[in-house]
Amino acid sequence: MNMKYKFIGWDEIDGSSVTQEEIDTAFVRTKRRAEQMEMASLRRGKRMWRVVAAVSAAAAAVALGVFAGMRISVPETSPGQFEIVADCGQRSDVLLPDGSRIRLNSASSVSYSTEYGKTNRDISLDGEAFFEVAKNAELPFVVSTGNISVEALGTKFNVRSYRDGDETVTLVEGKVLTTAGESEAVLLPHQCVSFDKAVGKLGQPKSTDVSSEVPWLCNEVAFNDDSLTEVAAELARLYGVRVVFVDEDIRDFRYTGVIPNTSLNAILGIITETSPVSWTIEGSIVKLSGRDR
Repeated sequence: MNMKYKFIGWDEIDGSSVTQEEIDTAFVRTKRRAEQMEMASLRRGKRMWRVVAAVSAAAAAVALGVFAGMRISVPETSPGQFEIVADCGQRSDVLLPDGSRIRLNSASSVSYSTEYGKTNRDISLDGEAFFEVAKNAELPFVVSTGNISVEALGTKFNVRSYRDGDETVTLVEGKVLTTAGESEAVLLPHQCVSFDKAVGKLGQPKSTDVSSEVPWLCNEVAFNDDSLTEVAAELARLYGVRVVFVDEDIRDFRYTGVIPNTSLNAILGIITETSPVSWTIEGSIVKLSGRDR
């Protein structure tokens, strides 16, 4: 069964975001505190600096309220590495030492070395993030996922690279070079390119509506002919729930539209209103069932 449904009648809304003034203030305070901690750490050894830096950054995040939902860790197996995690149902807003900004979507993480901004600006991404890159002609900003690499000097772009879905780069401003093995693509503003896992290379760049490619920045959820299975995976990431299909024949129902990301119940309600699907919630488990049309 392959039924298609479309969400209609919803007004576009703007999500709130941190102002540039707040970001600048947070950066100055955090940098000053980091410098103080660095001087103290020189007397305690490099390992202590790594731990203190992580704790200091996390404390600054909570105090300033700029990096919502952030978790920083320094894995013992990766000395000199910082990791920032947005768990399911959370998002993070991070200001890096060079002034670049990362907005992490749910169920995503980025990591970078303590040499970031000094000898490199290399970021590893698992999940989805929007990057606003500070200009530095001497140090390219490079984002790497499992299959692709994106290089920029000063620009704004989004990378989506969840393990259970496609990998897509969307450019808002500037220019980026995206590579995957021997294939590469240069993106101009309002273009996107996806990595084709079946053939192991990048597709052709194409023009796109950025708002539809990066709806989460406006606190919206967008579906473009996505199956209910794909919709369920997105809801699991957004709200930290597990979705169970009571009836398997509804998995192939397909949905198109943009919905305000107000609550899990609201989105499930819209699905029920537009297709023959019913739902129940038991703790952190969402059960989807078919119903009579």
